[in-house]
Amino acid sequence: GWLGDRFGIKRIFLAALSIFTAASALCGIADNLAELNVFRVIQGAGGGLITP
Repeated sequence: GWLGDRFGIKRIFLAALSIFTAASALCGIADNLAELNVFRVIQGAGGGLITP
């Protein structure tokens, strides 16, 4: 909510969608479990920002 108020809801939504999409692509090309875990954390952060 704070980020939306500070930077604008549309800008945060588009950034979150971009982060989520990029992290999803990185999950698809992960070579091992450690990389997959890191990319899933990034994907979760992007997904969490989509809600507001």
